[in-house]
Amino acid sequence: MAAHAGLCILREELQPHPTPPGAGPDENPRRALAKKLQVLRFLTRMSPEELAAAAGIPLARVMAAEGGGGVLELDDLERLAKAL
Repeated sequence: MAAHAGLCILREELQPHPTPPGAGPDENPRRALAKKLQVLRFLTRMSPEELAAAAGIPLARVMAAEGGGGVLELDDLERLAKAL
């Protein structure tokens, strides 16, 4: 049985990836965080609007975080974690 396309991120994360010389595990932490947020939101079946409302942060900030950009404060991350 094939997994839903939204879960492909989980499969990719489980695969060992060779690390290029000079690149560490946190080479692009914004992109890694964006992937994690997308997967968790998908697994909880929340829309971006629902997540923003549950976390008490603006929708634009949720969308920016899921896109790997924008400014996300530690308080925002804590609120997102609690909402998810």
